[in-house]
Amino acid sequence: MRHRAAFLVECAFFITLFLICARPAQAYLDPGSGSMILQLLAAGLVTATVVFRRSLARVVGLFRRDKGSSEK
Repeated sequence: MRHRAAFLVECAFFITLFLICARPAQAYLDPGSGSMILQLLAAGLVTATVVFRRSLARVVGLFRRDKGSSEK
């Protein structure tokens, strides 16, 4: 668990450093970019939902009793 926490702290540090050091860009977004970003967000939301539901089903399956076994 400590390795995961250390990894998250390092990621947060580098993301913060990247955002602080970023220079403004003179960029042009064409009209198709908005729909592409919206499509990426929708795909990310659907993916997160599927992963969450599958993980939840797996956890619930660990605690569910088998219908065939009868313990008294």
